[in-house]
Amino acid sequence: MTDAANGTTGSADSVVIGVDIGTSVTKAVAFAADGTPLARAARRSQLERLPGGRVEQDLDDVVRTVADVVRETASALPQPPVAVALTGQGDGLWLRDTEGRAVRPAISWMDARASDLVGTWLADGTIQKVYGHTGSGMFPGCHAPLLAWLQENEPDALTRAATAGYCVDAVAQRLTGRICLDASDATLPFLDPVTRTYSREALAACGIAEHARLLPPPADPGTVLALDRHGAGLLGLPEGLPLTAGPYDLPACAIGSGVRDPGDGVVIIGTTLACQVLTDQTLVDPAAEPAGMWLCMPEQDRWLRAMPAMVGTAALQWALTLTGRTTEDLGDLLAASPPGARGVTALPFLSGAGERAPFVDPAARGRLDGLT
Repeated sequence: MTDAANGTTGSADSVVIGVDIGTSVTKAVAFAADGTPLARAARRSQLERLPGGRVEQDLDDVVRTVADVVRETASALPQPPVAVALTGQGDGLWLRDTEGRAVRPAISWMDARASDLVGTWLADGTIQKVYGHTGSGMFPGCHAPLLAWLQENEPDALTRAATAGYCVDAVAQRLTGRICLDASDATLPFLDPVTRTYSREALAACGIAEHARLLPPPADPGTVLALDRHGAGLLGLPEGLPLTAGPYDLPACAIGSGVRDPGDGVVIIGTTLACQVLTDQTLVDPAAEPAGMWLCMPEQDRWLRAMPAMVGTAALQWALTLTGRTTEDLGDLLAASPPGARGVTALPFLSGAGERAPFVDPAARGRLDGLT
């Protein structure tokens, strides 16, 4: 079989369909056993941008998008895949009931409604205290401030919810009927990265200890689910087909790009701009800048020290649009720009939620200096 995108060929035996439920695009690729891509499909993600910096997604729409790309990809194969593997965006807050249905629209990691609360927590030392227990910073679009915001403004949503999870486990539950939360997703902001258990002290510091019941324990590494009748119908695949959920997109990208040994690193230019380095030890300094995260990897003694900025390709696309260029021009533009960019500097803090790494400031805003 030939992949039209790159002209390569590969065997259709033991094909796995990988799905990335992205913030900007949801995409699926069918991979042969040797890693050759055989078929692919993509759909733009639908984000609802509301007043007050709110950014939400409809879980039903996300599930439909996943179903669309899997069906289109599978239709190009001579036989069904042997498994489906999910990854996707992290953080945010995806509240569901016992059946996996959304009790309110999912809140994106880009959401800014809790910015004032994060500012207060930065000033009163709450974020520093939590960082001392978990090694992870906090920003407006992560679980802690969002749960606290809902506790104050939408308590009924928390009462009706059975699970406070993330994008990947939310979709997996709709396809398999089971909750399977990868430790990487669970990391921020309450997980002790060494014990892989939630820090009661961190929950208490944020004033939301009563909602610990909503946090599913991280699944054992290597957990494999299976499509139930409903999920099989959605994807057009056999009931019982194996499905995996996680790690989420940052660690999945590190694994896929060949980060194997401590000291290996990768820079991701996606919706977020993320820098990650693999380590075999966690060195949490309670007095350090409370930013970034220690992402748990499938191996019990491996972590990614990650610094994911709030804005990646959005800032790049803005600059290209401003100058009338496209991504195809980037190589020549970079080659023509000398080190130091002729004195022009940019602070690309273009998110309404400010910045989360390598520092946390919900009020951070962008600027350009040195233009003539």
